Amino acid sequence: SFGSSLARLGEALLYCSIPVQRFIDIGTGPGFLLDAVQRYLPKNSHCFYGVEKFPPEPAYRSSHANYMCGDLADIGMTFECGICVEVIEHLTP
Repeated sequence: SFGSSLARLGEALLYCSIPVQRFIDIGTGPGFLLDAVQRYLPKNSHCFYGVEKFPPEPAYRSSHANYMCGDLADIGMTFECGICVEVIEHLTP
């Protein structure tokens, strides 16, 4: 999350053709990408969100304010940009 995932996040932002107010990491797992953003982009960390349908116990996940548990469809927010990194179970057979 502190390496190639940050590069993928940057690439998604670079290719986005509209201004990004909110960015989502779909299937964020324990939220390590949110932690990386908070470390390297602290002034913009509030613009980044993560959603995880099957989150680990609170002691094992990010304490980032925008870490959300549940389905993306259930959170009732819109995002201009986002990524879904290394979530093999989202692919169909």
